[in-house]
Amino acid sequence: PGDIIKLTFRVYPQKAGTLVPDLDAGNHRGNKTLKLTLKDADPAAAIVYTITRTTDGTEPAEPADPIAPNPAEGIAGSTEYDSAAGIPLNAPAPLAGDLPNIFIVKARAFAAGKVPGDILRLRYEIRAPKVDPVVIENEPGDTFGSTLLKLSSPTPGAEIRYTFTDDGTEPADPVQGAAPGGSPIYDSTAPPSIKPDALNQLKTFKIKARAFKPGFLPSDAAPENIQLNVTVSQIAIGGHGGIYEHGSRYYNSVFLVVNDGTLWGIGDNQYGQLGNGETITEIKQTSGGTTSVIKKPLSTVLSRVKNTDGSIFNDVKLAAVGGDFTAVLKSDGSVWTFGRNEYGQLGDGTTTDRLNPVKVRDSGITSIAAGADHLVVVDTAGRAYAAGRNTFGQLGNNSTTNSANFVQMRQTFGFGAARKFVKASAGWYHTLLLDDRGGAWAAGKNSTPPESAAGILGVGTTNDEKQLRPVKGPEHVIGIGSLGNVKDIWGFGMNSVFLMKNGEIRASGSNAGSQLARTRSVGQAAVSSAFAIRLGQGDSEGNLTAAITNADKLPTGAHGDNFIAYIDKNGRLNGAGIGGDVFPSPAAANSGLTIPFSKTDQFSNAVSFSMAEGAFSILQTADGKIWVGAGSAPLPGIRFAFRTSRFQEYNPLK
Repeated sequence: PGDIIKLTFRVYPQKAGTLVPDLDAGNHRGNKTLKLTLKDADPAAAIVYTITRTTDGTEPAEPADPIAPNPAEGIAGSTEYDSAAGIPLNAPAPLAGDLPNIFIVKARAFAAGKVPGDILRLRYEIRAPKVDPVVIENEPGDTFGSTLLKLSSPTPGAEIRYTFTDDGTEPADPVQGAAPGGSPIYDSTAPPSIKPDALNQLKTFKIKARAFKPGFLPSDAAPENIQLNVTVSQIAIGGHGGIYEHGSRYYNSVFLVVNDGTLWGIGDNQYGQLGNGETITEIKQTSGGTTSVIKKPLSTVLSRVKNTDGSIFNDVKLAAVGGDFTAVLKSDGSVWTFGRNEYGQLGDGTTTDRLNPVKVRDSGITSIAAGADHLVVVDTAGRAYAAGRNTFGQLGNNSTTNSANFVQMRQTFGFGAARKFVKASAGWYHTLLLDDRGGAWAAGKNSTPPESAAGILGVGTTNDEKQLRPVKGPEHVIGIGSLGNVKDIWGFGMNSVFLMKNGEIRASGSNAGSQLARTRSVGQAAVSSAFAIRLGQGDSEGNLTAAITNADKLPTGAHGDNFIAYIDKNGRLNGAGIGGDVFPSPAAANSGLTIPFSKTDQFSNAVSFSMAEGAFSILQTADGKIWVGAGSAPLPGIRFAFRTSRFQEYNPLK
């Protein structure tokens, strides 16, 4: 026989089931509902429970163990669980000190013929609902340098209150209540705006926000520090300031390129050259105590350049302003244009004016320049292209036909191998290019009656040039030599100006204001130069007595006349020409001397200078401040006396 196997079995009656809660015991906020389910349960099993509660934060009594009803013995039993309703665990109102409502729940399953299930004991601390913390964000505002506070609460229907400081102190926690005790209520349709007081000033705004809702505890005060620093990386000006036509006055257009890559414009907008999608601005004007609204084709406040869809136009690296149009070079090498397009100067293949930027070059551009009605670009390969008006050959393609598409500029045959260009500059109707060998090239208008403006290009002739010719000094009359060692170029009105690597300034063209530092007596004909001659102090006979040797930077801006300026290595602004009549200077008109602008001894840190037609000039100093000298056509929105004798600070954040 086989071995005997002995087995001992302990058989217990089956239990009614195991209870599983859907809400973990512990701390919770806001009204809750406890739901119970049975695991491994008899289909006929029922759940009963007992519960105790306190509403003052004290510990409740222990509830009795749940028992099943037994009608035969007159036992009502514990509360039967309703699977649809669950067990409510409510905290109907906030308690002082955020004390909890404490619940102790005991539950058990019963089934006929089965052992009751194990008792499930759960303890809950339920506090009143609390509003979710406020989310603090910010986005660019519609006014220059401003930032909008964007506050939101994930809790629907919550009221947001906020406080902030800008002096380094901590703001108070926001509270409800009527003013003046209560904190401001946040209005999403008119969010608060913050901005620094001045350019190049790092300013910290400390913000606290809190949300409130009836029946809820307020959210915690959400703190946030926002640091703002608005700096201007470039100032570009242009336009027809000071010109009158049929009783109307034209103004300059001024653009500020900001450190966040946005572009802001103010001034003339007759053709949409501010790029804000409009041409007409409503301006409030007060006279005799009566305020009226007038409409003018200009803007007296800075407006942001926008894309056609209204989004922010950004990633701006450089702007160039023409007569009535604007060109922008982005950081990705693309070129965008807007404004007047009568001659195709926008380079978009049409002659349709544009109120918002349109892309005309996809990439690869390193330099741009805008004349009165033509645009020049230089690409990474060193090729120069131009579009727009070509009446005087300023497009440099051996033609005088206007072009709405970019055409490549060509060197005149016989002047050596094609050069690689690195920079473009444009006067009213002529173009200058700088090559990588330090050579300068010019094309376009070369003279203007009277003869005071003969030889604008500096190529040794007075005829208009339809192709690029090398710029020459007077020492290059014989042979094919040309100017070398050029560091920078500036086409301005009826002059071409060249900064040499040795700190000299050379220029050609008009001398109507003695801007070539060649003085003349009253009634004496102005002697222009078809060659790039050295500038400096000159005697009454027009002879150079002391050449400039400490020049460091040239201005920008294509539009103006009768003045030449530069910034020296000491950061001072210097100039010759009709200084007393056009720019802030006590020097007599037609000084014929390259002398510091008057009152620029208030500056020893000038970093850029721009001039435009209508006697308008802007200077920027190393501390980021902007200074304006206004002549006969002050910029709209800036209050200056006629022909001011001193540069005045312009704070665009005010």
